[in-house]
Amino acid sequence: HLFGIDITPIKTANLELLKYKNIIESTKDGIGLMSVENNEVYLNRSLKETLGFSDSELNGITSVKGLYANEDFADIIFSSLLAGKFWDGDIQLKSRSGEILDYHLSAGPVFNETGELIAIFGLHTDISERIAHEAALKKYGTQINNILESITDGFFSVSRDWEVTYWNKEAENLLGVKKKTILNKNLWDYFPEAKKLLFYSKYKEALDTEQKVSFEEYF
Repeated sequence: HLFGIDITPIKTANLELLKYKNIIESTKDGIGLMSVENNEVYLNRSLKETLGFSDSELNGITSVKGLYANEDFADIIFSSLLAGKFWDGDIQLKSRSGEILDYHLSAGPVFNETGELIAIFGLHTDISERIAHEAALKKYGTQINNILESITDGFFSVSRDWEVTYWNKEAENLLGVKKKTILNKNLWDYFPEAKKLLFYSKYKEALDTEQKVSFEEYF
């Protein structure tokens, strides 16, 4: 007697799994999965290479939390995930060598067909270039601010809606209004009498033409 079993569905399922595994392993983003039942951890190639750890070295939630530069922050994230909630934000992880790595994490729960939490996942996107760019902008902004605060001329800037966006120390001295008072407020609410003079028309001309305007006026 001969008995046969149609294994076509099994082969098809295995091919589908292989396809998804190849996608996960080839992506540049770091992908991590952790089983809630047995604490087994899976890291894709990108995340393993960047962190310098293998799956077997990260067995359980405690060891995974240990990768975080701020473990208190890790507690908040994992508490949310294990409660079946999604989490999205910037994090810092530590590599085996001690290097601090900047990532944007999009993480969430994985449920089975009965709605039971069986795993949690995390998609880690490298944001080191963005962080470096933001740091460079902040440094440049600090340098500009130091220059504007050290000059002996009164300097301020406004938006197109006349909202004050900058007000240096000398502007405080000359015009008698503190920065904390006028910042983000309408300029003409504090100097209504100046609006009737040349200031308003010339400031408006500069805003409209986006060109430098020079003039003299008494106030």
